[in-house]
Amino acid sequence: MVLWEFSNSTLSEYLGKDIWNAFDFIFFAIYIAYIPLSFCYNPEDYVIKVFQCMIVVLLCVKFNFFLRIFDKFSFLVQMIIAVFYDVRHFILYFCIIISAFSIQVSVLMRGVDGHEGIGPVKYFVMTLRTSLGDNDMDEGNSEFKILFWVIWLLIMFVGNIVLMNFIIAVVGESYQKCM
Repeated sequence: MVLWEFSNSTLSEYLGKDIWNAFDFIFFAIYIAYIPLSFCYNPEDYVIKVFQCMIVVLLCVKFNFFLRIFDKFSFLVQMIIAVFYDVRHFILYFCIIISAFSIQVSVLMRGVDGHEGIGPVKYFVMTLRTSLGDNDMDEGNSEFKILFWVIWLLIMFVGNIVLMNFIIAVVGESYQKCM
């Protein structure tokens, strides 16, 4: 009964009070899981590298938590948190648009070179890189060269011009809210 009460109320109240508490709990859980795995796997195995990367990311988050103590950094940390909170809908919409364009690219292209190891998301990665300004997209694998370049221009226009300006506006609005 006591364990049930602790697990249902205390932990949920602790994690719900502040986002930093959830990061503490996640960091602790990942580190506890990493310790036995580090004895079971080779240090160069993929599983160990994933856990090490998660630990480093969470250490950076914890470092930002401690930077809030200093007056000069507290505003920056609060602004970054506000930006991530405000941008969440934009990121979802951006992923939907990139997914739609990646389906169009996958229809037009037979195979893609240079994207080994990422499997079925290679067209998404290609389209994301193109929308962020990487112009190294080869139409050599497509039989529909003109249609391919029309889609490429659409990706560049929507990704670079429209969506990047939109994210600048969202970040600017978040900055104004923090002021």
